[in-house]
Amino acid sequence: MKEYPSTKELRKTFDYIDGYLYWKIKPSACVSIGNKAGTTKGNNGYCRIQYKGSTYLVHRLIWVWHGNILNPQKEIDHINRKRNDNRIENLRQTTRAENLANQKGLLVSFCPSVKSKNKWKAYTKQSGTQKQKHLGYYRTREEALRVAEAI
Repeated sequence: MKEYPSTKELRKTFDYIDGYLYWKIKPSACVSIGNKAGTTKGNNGYCRIQYKGSTYLVHRLIWVWHGNILNPQKEIDHINRKRNDNRIENLRQTTRAENLANQKGLLVSFCPSVKSKNKWKAYTKQSGTQKQKHLGYYRTREEALRVAEAI
């Protein structure tokens, strides 16, 4: 697992407000103190931050910012399954099996493979142990969600 900055360093660098991190320093010429830190969601739905030449997942930074330790044998799970909801009360450290068990219901994922030609895959999954039911590939995430919700 990638090494993340310490709680002390993160608290010197960022303010945390309602699931977002804000810069307390000026990390580059195009960023001002007080700006919201991070990018919009990436292809997999997770927000990221560029800091000191590395890219970090925002939910993991928030976990550490709050004084928690990242256990390399565990994952940080979004309890409500919304990958852009990084409020600390929506995060928990779980095993891989617990995290997969939380992934039930309607799901979509971005597939940058040759077969899918950079499209969104829609699928359903009733529990973390059951196989997926493939619903097709779609140009946008919204299209894939509409198909998944129609099932």
